[in-house]
Amino acid sequence: MPDTNTIGLLTIDNTTKLVSVLGPILSGGLAGALITILTNFCIAKKKRQHLHEKLSIEQPRVHLNVLTVRVKNGYVLPLTHCWAYISVTYNPQDIVLPSDPAKEAIITPTDPFELSEDRLCWSIFGNPPSVSIYAGEPQSLQVLEVLDSGPGKKCIGVFSEKRDDPYRVFLRSDKVYEGHFKIVSRETMAKKVDFRLDLRNPNSPEGMVLS
Repeated sequence: MPDTNTIGLLTIDNTTKLVSVLGPILSGGLAGALITILTNFCIAKKKRQHLHEKLSIEQPRVHLNVLTVRVKNGYVLPLTHCWAYISVTYNPQDIVLPSDPAKEAIITPTDPFELSEDRLCWSIFGNPPSVSIYAGEPQSLQVLEVLDSGPGKKCIGVFSEKRDDPYRVFLRSDKVYEGHFKIVSRETMAKKVDFRLDLRNPNSPEGMVLS
């Protein structure tokens, strides 16, 4: 009768002994791996939450009739591949043309369309559509320009991802518009900030109030 303890011979007795020895080791290893995975997941989730909470859009500024906003990363880690989108609610009859025929737009009175989460560009040389925003750094975002649209009239030229070549749309400036910005990056969830645009308001020379 073969010895169940013979080396190299796989028997029920040997298998039982092997399981009894390796079982705790394997279960401990799996538990450790699971804890490591869960810990890394929680840390990554916390980082994404902090980046999202500390990402902000500061009140707009106007220079030479161009309105910009600053997008600030208030956290200690960088944001990369940041894209900015804008949405504005308007009616087809709000779409106009500027007095300068050389200025063109994608959306026109003869080809009306909605402006819903279309890309903007950044205030960096070449006006790229995406940038990295490092810890504590603000980046300026090109939003719109106030232009002449006739004798005594103004219009709002909303920029595109190519800034003014062409513009996204020209809108009449004698009414109130509502919309939102959306900032998207690789490291965190998209951040939305609502705004109200009213160039008629003398108490707000920038014409835009963020909420």
